[in-house]
Amino acid sequence: MYKIYEVNGGYGFTVENELTNFAQEHNPYKAGRVPMTQEEAQYFADCIDKGIPIEYEMEELTPHPAPIIPSDRVAKLEDEAAMLALELVDTQIRLDQSETDHASLLFELVDKGVL
Repeated sequence: MYKIYEVNGGYGFTVENELTNFAQEHNPYKAGRVPMTQEEAQYFADCIDKGIPIEYEMEELTPHPAPIIPSDRVAKLEDEAAMLALELVDTQIRLDQSETDHASLLFELVDKGVL
């Protein structure tokens, strides 16, 4: 025995008999979560209930294309990357200067006999 019902803009079905207890809400032969038509739900439920093979062409899975990034967003990201690169260079220069100052201070302390 099976039951067809409406769900999320499509149809689903349940099959309950001595051999199975099965429910399906999306077409298992199509890529993604594609809702079934009423006819598909009826056919699948009938086949499963009677234990006969389902003859339905499987849809090939295709990879999703890479998202298209708007050019203004790309330009903004490029500007941000350039600013981060400048900030990194500035930080590296300040670090180098700090290390030089530290070395000079240590040399002066050793030269004056403090260390």
